[in-house]
Amino acid sequence: MKCQMSNIYTNTIKIIYNHPQEQKLAAYRFLIDRMLNLPLHKNRLENEWETILHIGKNNHSPTALIHNLRHRMAQKKTQAPSPTQPTHPKNNKKWATFTFISPNIRKVTNLFKQTGVNIAFRGKNIFSRLVKTTNITRTPPHNKPSIYQLTCNTCNRAYIGQTSHNLKTRYHKHIRYIKDNNPQSAYAQHILNNRHEFGTKDNLMTLLKPLHSQHLLTTYEQFYTHSFHKNG
Repeated sequence: MKCQMSNIYTNTIKIIYNHPQEQKLAAYRFLIDRMLNLPLHKNRLENEWETILHIGKNNHSPTALIHNLRHRMAQKKTQAPSPTQPTHPKNNKKWATFTFISPNIRKVTNLFKQTGVNIAFRGKNIFSRLVKTTNITRTPPHNKPSIYQLTCNTCNRAYIGQTSHNLKTRYHKHIRYIKDNNPQSAYAQHILNNRHEFGTKDNLMTLLKPLHSQHLLTTYEQFYTHSFHKNG
């Protein structure tokens, strides 16, 4: 159990390694507060303290800093509570938040010391991002903008076309032109003028090039058309 808890603590500190000193101390403060408030036997208390020091050593935290933090927390715990002071209305504080990428960010935040603006830091490698599952939806190639080949079922001549929709939608448009006797596409015109047959999409339609951008459709269509003509 101790080994498991030690691993959890170690991972906790490692995740906030690139965080400001205030947030790092908050993690150690939690561990020390837990140790001081649990009813532990002296030996187990020492083992817990050694574990915290070991975590600090593995994460390059100064040992003296952790000792000083424990001393201040233990001293505060033994002090008698001060009498309740009358509360005074606090002025609204202004805050500015910065992403803590490296300690060099303090060169910027130090400029705000004389402005009355309080500085808060946030990190990028936080637990919510590390444990969040990202659902990556991959678009099938036949649903992307693409260049396709459509073959005549009678003479096997090929038609090269482009579509910004999926292949199934584009194929049904060609067939609708044929059934409506509307030679709006070159493929429909070929079938109607020569009284040739058409078949199913799976037998006649071939995906040549799926694209991520519609701006490249005409360029690739001309390239494949030229290649087919060149190859006879």
